[in-house]
Amino acid sequence: MDDVTPFPEHGTACPVCTSHEHFPFFDLTEVPVEEGILFDSKADARRCPVADIRLSFCPACGHIWNRAYRRGLVRFDERYDISLHYSALYEKFIDGLVSRLVTTHGLYKKAIVEIGCGKGEFLRKLARLGNNRGMGFDPSYVAVADQETEDEGVTFFPEYFSARHAGLDAD
Repeated sequence: MDDVTPFPEHGTACPVCTSHEHFPFFDLTEVPVEEGILFDSKADARRCPVADIRLSFCPACGHIWNRAYRRGLVRFDERYDISLHYSALYEKFIDGLVSRLVTTHGLYKKAIVEIGCGKGEFLRKLARLGNNRGMGFDPSYVAVADQETEDEGVTFFPEYFSARHAGLDAD
């Protein structure tokens, strides 16, 4: 790819810094948008909506984003699950990460907000290890009865985090 020189694309602003100069570097068309769904049948999977991926890089702030992103195509509901907590290797990584975060940043008896908490496994671990309170936001969150009773101090909101949550008491 050394012979390919990207040219700045104008007209679409970077969603982070609003610079109008960015460099397209990857395009892929008709990609299934519901990768976190287990479909009931092959026919259901084939009816999955598709969309394009058109990645750009902003040299002003370093952000990379999909210029073709279309809000609302991906359904974040109770069927959405990209959890990797069934993997022993992933669990070992997460346990080490939680331990490092709690000890390095003194996360003891804090109020922690996790946006995009999935099923809440990571937030539960942060709460347990540091005796923290947790608030998790994710429209795909589904309560699990036995976890709710053991995880005192952790609250889940099965919705998107928005401006109306900005006043939460959090560290």
